[in-house]
Amino acid sequence: MRRFLPLAFSLLTLFPLCATAYAVIDVSTLATSGTGTSASPWAGWESSLNAEPANTQMYFPAGYYTQSTRIDLKQGWVIRGDGKDASYVKSSMSGTAFRAPFSLLTSNQTHTAIRDLCIWNTNSSNNGSGYLDVGGGLVELVNVKIQGFRFGASFIQSEIVTVARCDFEFQTEAGIWIVNNGDYNTTYADLDYSTAGSDITNFISVQGCQFNDANGVTQILDDGGYTHEFTNNNYNGGTMAIRMAGVVNGRVTTSEFEAQSGDIVLLTYFAKHSGSSTGIGPNGTITFDEGLFAPTSTNACIRTDSVETLVLIANYFSSSQPAIKNGSSANTIVNIRSRNSNTALLDSDPTRLIDLGSDLTTGNLRMNTNLQLAKAGSGLQIKEGTNARMGQATLSGGAKTVSNTSVTANTRIFLSRVTAGTSPGELSYSISANTNFTISSTQAGDNGTVNWLLIESP
Repeated sequence: MRRFLPLAFSLLTLFPLCATAYAVIDVSTLATSGTGTSASPWAGWESSLNAEPANTQMYFPAGYYTQSTRIDLKQGWVIRGDGKDASYVKSSMSGTAFRAPFSLLTSNQTHTAIRDLCIWNTNSSNNGSGYLDVGGGLVELVNVKIQGFRFGASFIQSEIVTVARCDFEFQTEAGIWIVNNGDYNTTYADLDYSTAGSDITNFISVQGCQFNDANGVTQILDDGGYTHEFTNNNYNGGTMAIRMAGVVNGRVTTSEFEAQSGDIVLLTYFAKHSGSSTGIGPNGTITFDEGLFAPTSTNACIRTDSVETLVLIANYFSSSQPAIKNGSSANTIVNIRSRNSNTALLDSDPTRLIDLGSDLTTGNLRMNTNLQLAKAGSGLQIKEGTNARMGQATLSGGAKTVSNTSVTANTRIFLSRVTAGTSPGELSYSISANTNFTISSTQAGDNGTVNWLLIESP
């Protein structure tokens, strides 16, 4: 006989816009056998759970549950346990454990959530997902551990998804798969969603998660969409941490990357599976900020095979090779104070580059595009003073030496007269590097006033 828990245990605050009252089901009371220990897990609860109506909360008290049948979530379902290290749902199935199946090509507000649970598979040939959301909206996966599936969590045409404080442990292909191009099908997975086509998955947030994987795994496999943000995550092991294709705008921030066996991040035109024949498209604007990248061997931190604009802000790259590989394939790279501790930031320059501070010894702003002042009345302003790059000098006896420690052998000096003075002549200059420069006139009596401008040849 099933037991209904007090409403105080419910998560009515999880979706404050949803006023529906939740019935709360104790899943352990649905079991037909077992005592909830690792040796005698609760079993036979799946069919009763799948028969529950929409807007129900399923509570897995601490203990062990064995699963042999997929659970299909309905609208408004909230599945929760007592913690990802307390409530264990263990299976040896070959397919997906939990699925939220809703209509494709529709904007759904499904309000589904899984919280405080461990979803664990022991079948090394598993071909499914620990959690699969299809067409869901307002979806939460919070404080969940998913281990041992082909894909940890997969999202097909999902919108407004929050994945927070989750552990993705030792999947065989990907920790998280954001699906595009109809690639979740029986060629690559356990279920056929080939009709999903190229419609994309939007507003995805992955935050505060841990990824631990063996070689061969891509920890986040992102095949496109709008507004994907991966924040405060730790990526450990695997072959690649993040693979992006066709992401219109994405942000990866305050995360640590370590022990990947290949390039840490790949920005590409192609989906991993069907992409060799049909491209997803270039990535749009992808931002990495305040990340710590520690690649292995000669691998890159970020490989920019296809991206319109790559923005780097205050990242630290610890690489023996240039941190950004295939830089020339990017359209635009903007860097603000990101640097590689051992060598150059880029292996080659993109079409357009704005680089502020990758060389911390100079702090130079480096550009390979034109600087255009597009508003009439705007202009270039240069401060004058000691060791400045612009100033005035008045000749005496046809010459003037200007003390300036900023001049080098590569300085080009541009001279123009303010006043002609007496006996004006032709002007020339000579440089004593790091000390001064001398302006000279062909007329010994020249006492005119001269403007000077110093510009450095890189």
